[in-house]
Amino acid sequence: MVNNPLKVEKIFRDCLFRQEEIVDSKPTSEHIAVTGILIDKYMFHKGRIEEHTEEIQRMLEQTPESFQTGMSFLNFCDEVP
Repeated sequence: MVNNPLKVEKIFRDCLFRQEEIVDSKPTSEHIAVTGILIDKYMFHKGRIEEHTEEIQRMLEQTPESFQTGMSFLNFCDEVP
């Protein structure tokens, strides 16, 4: 099965910190900070990332080998049909 963009977005959004989980511009529990391309930093809720780990792994396994071995994310749209 090919990745469903709506499922990817749903998991992405579910893993982000929710407004009520941020106090004084800081996450209230363990987080994973990721530097983005268009947005300076994303803050992911570590617990929800762990809940979705198997789904994320299955989606990543569907990506081209060049992406899995370090291709720039900026080139991803040219590689995926």
